[in-house]
Amino acid sequence: MVAKDKGKRGGAGVEANPAIGERGDFLRVLITMPGEMLAELKALGVQRRMEGQRDSSVSALAREAIADFLAKQGHD
Repeated sequence: MVAKDKGKRGGAGVEANPAIGERGDFLRVLITMPGEMLAELKALGVQRRMEGQRDSSVSALAREAIADFLAKQGHD
């Protein structure tokens, strides 16, 4: 799944999950969410890691979801 999504871009054409050394212009944000949602994201991350996929952290999953949302809104 990640391989297909690799390079996914969100608003302003920004890559959602570049390599760690290439995130210098990223800003740290804090969000709140229901515990059940966080648990599901963590479980999905574990599943991805077991499949040998990259970008399995909660932050990476959130960035992908936001990139999808922005793309659907026409903010490519």
